[in-house]
Amino acid sequence: MSDNLPQVEAALLAYQERFDVRVGNAAREISLALEGYGKNEIRGRRPKGEKAITGEPPMNRTGNLRRSIRGTSVRIGFAKYEAIAGTDMIYGRAVEMGAPYNPPSWQNGERFPYLAPALKKFAMSGLVSTILTKHIGVK
Repeated sequence: MSDNLPQVEAALLAYQERFDVRVGNAAREISLALEGYGKNEIRGRRPKGEKAITGEPPMNRTGNLRRSIRGTSVRIGFAKYEAIAGTDMIYGRAVEMGAPYNPPSWQNGERFPYLAPALKKFAMSGLVSTILTKHIGVK
């Protein structure tokens, strides 16, 4: 008499690995899509000397802030990933959040959110569901 427990365990481990890869691929695609939404919030050109509108996304001056938006994903456990999009520009947080991060030259309360509106639009787009279905078959 013999059992096939070693084969069953091997098959389960192989399935876990494939599932983890699929979830990782979905997280990467989600982060890149979120990056695109963030970049799309920064539109047009604001001429030098023209005042930006508080509460509205910033417009391009040099394009550095827009180009600096990056999406990435980080594995934090088995089939558990974080999809992240943001900027590493030193003034990125001040532009997005305003006080207390804004410089003294800005009036109190000035902020020009671009990532929060991008996240809201992305969440409402249904794209997460589409990407998950594509990679792991979850609806």
